[in-house]
Amino acid sequence: MWDRLWLDGLSLAWWLPLYGWVSLCLHIIAVRTDTQYAFLAWIPVLNLYLLCKAAGQSGWWFFLFFIPVVNIIVYIFVWMNIAETCNRPTWLGIFMIVPGVNLIILGVLALGE
Repeated sequence: MWDRLWLDGLSLAWWLPLYGWVSLCLHIIAVRTDTQYAFLAWIPVLNLYLLCKAAGQSGWWFFLFFIPVVNIIVYIFVWMNIAETCNRPTWLGIFMIVPGVNLIILGVLALGE
């Protein structure tokens, strides 16, 4: 029992800062793109709606994230539009599906010039 509690605490200690980083970057991107309701970056699942709006797409695109395989294509397309909005190369959106690299690109899009 104690081993399981220790692992849960370790997992939380790892995922909480990661979630904070992603939410902070999404919030900054929403503010920079003049997207309404930037606070949605901190709410799980609803931050996908914010992504769609920051990319200049309809809010209905939010539902496409729940269709298998389509969600990967939509995710890439949305991030390519966000990169374009942030005056960055659109190919950065393709690398958002690569684990680890996406955290770096997220910081570049949010904190870059």
